[in-house]
Amino acid sequence: MTGKRWRPIHRVLLAALTLGFAGGALGLAPQAHAATVRNGVCETGEFCYYYNSGQAGSVWDFNVSLSVYTSSTTFVGAGAGKGQPIANNAASVRNLSPNTVRVWTGPSYTGSYQDIAPLWAGNLTTAYNKDQSHQFLARPTLPTSSRASTSYYIQAFDENWATTQGCALGKLALNTSGTQRFIVILDFGYMYQSSTGAWMMAGYDKSLSLAQAGTMVYDFGQYFWSCAGADHDSKLYVGLGTQTSRGKVTAQAGAALAAQVVSATNKFASAQGSIRQSYAAGANDFESWGHGPTNDTASRAWFDGYMAYTGRQLFFNYGSADGCPPVGTACNPGLTAATIRHVSWDGSAFPVPEIYNNGWMAAQWKALSAGAANGPFIFQATLSQQGACAQRGCSGTDNSPQTAWSQLATQLQSGGGTLHDSATDIKYQIK
Repeated sequence: MTGKRWRPIHRVLLAALTLGFAGGALGLAPQAHAATVRNGVCETGEFCYYYNSGQAGSVWDFNVSLSVYTSSTTFVGAGAGKGQPIANNAASVRNLSPNTVRVWTGPSYTGSYQDIAPLWAGNLTTAYNKDQSHQFLARPTLPTSSRASTSYYIQAFDENWATTQGCALGKLALNTSGTQRFIVILDFGYMYQSSTGAWMMAGYDKSLSLAQAGTMVYDFGQYFWSCAGADHDSKLYVGLGTQTSRGKVTAQAGAALAAQVVSATNKFASAQGSIRQSYAAGANDFESWGHGPTNDTASRAWFDGYMAYTGRQLFFNYGSADGCPPVGTACNPGLTAATIRHVSWDGSAFPVPEIYNNGWMAAQWKALSAGAANGPFIFQATLSQQGACAQRGCSGTDNSPQTAWSQLATQLQSGGGTLHDSATDIKYQIK
């Protein structure tokens, strides 16, 4: 196996910039208040049994595991079944805790079981009228051997910045025990065409060409490889990111971005040879805020244009699921559930979802994954925005990358998809 060669990092003058604005998804959250157990009201932080199906009848509410239900453990809420033992009498549940709750058909956590994800409500199946104990499962945590990466809103073309950041990530891989798998999104904003027909990107400050965006993706990945040194196993996937909230959202735009990704991919293959560690990917922040059905149609067209390009590479949807259950009754018309699944899971696409708030966004993505006709999703990573929030402020959407990963992993404890041990947190290139 050949060794790696260091290449001199060239210097590019960093201009003073006026910062732009980047919109993010605002997740809905329940009101925070102290729950009172066994008061007949299902409150935040509690797991609740209902005597009847459809979360009807008397309720029993609790917030810790219980290995045995005695004759005095009874439904306490108003309605049918009040005073009846909860053992072998629960027909439906609601889980307002942050943990997966496992309902067992035998005492002391024995027999068959049914897992209830956080924020999920529905009828029991395996444990229908067979409930005899329940267990709050520990929330998964991002393994300490897996380091979160930083993604960026790009505000200016700067090769020196890209090489420096890529090198820093390569050194992190080199100095961290085990094999790392990083996903980094470089979000260049929306796409448009100049008066000469050249594809451009803008949204966070100064415009740059799509070709320049491709150059920064390559610089970032190449210097990751150089600075990873003796670590020949860690991998980096760099997403050339855009958005659908503004600009030209067409099949032609999708194909143009795919072409740049293919170009960066070929350059990585040529430069890195048999020790290939850097990979380019297409990426789009698909969202629906403030948009109607035309955004849904345009988003599909952009995605299909990307997928139709010859040699197209891996693709990440790093968007949100605005309005989707269980937050709302249906996803917003600007991006329907069918379209979110299409741009996240068809062709070479994978989801890297925004998980910004206290659990609802994770629940939305679990529901989308579980309902996918072509099987549940394989989530490549989670995206948080703690870094951007620290730079510019935000309220209630500042999950750390570890918290974001844990929330989605907890949702998936009860099935409905798998999640790689990868997380990334986005911030601005320049404060």
